[in-house]
Amino acid sequence: MSHTWKDTVATVLAAAVVVIYVGYLWFDGIPFVEDVRGMAAVGLVLSFASRRIGGRHGFRHQRIAMAANIGSLALGFAALATENAVVLALFIASTVVLWIAATYVRTDGFHTGRLQPRTDMHVDHVRFAIPDIDTTVDASLPEPRTFADVPDRPE
Repeated sequence: MSHTWKDTVATVLAAAVVVIYVGYLWFDGIPFVEDVRGMAAVGLVLSFASRRIGGRHGFRHQRIAMAANIGSLALGFAALATENAVVLALFIASTVVLWIAATYVRTDGFHTGRLQPRTDMHVDHVRFAIPDIDTTVDASLPEPRTFADVPDRPE
């Protein structure tokens, strides 16, 4: 599939969620995001907009994606209601995982195009070169030792 403006907007929104979350963690709160509840609200709005704008219909795993979206939004609402930092981290992680999965589906498995066979090469015949291998035995090498040649260990 080709990359559209919707893909770009969805990527920017998903990246904004991550940047704001990192800023929230790094600076212990930023304007409009003072606590877990504020970060959950911003994350819910941006991630919902990202999924709504960049979402696709009619692909093979649409039901699985819908269940994952509902689960992610449920984590967001749980973080909003409980003000639990662990639930918030799970919500942000699920947002990132869903964005990666959507990008994977959108790009047909990260392939940028179909692989085509090369037509600029033609082989008439193939020659194999077998090197000469010296199979003679060097008589100067000692004979291998056996267990009968090894002296007993003193006790």
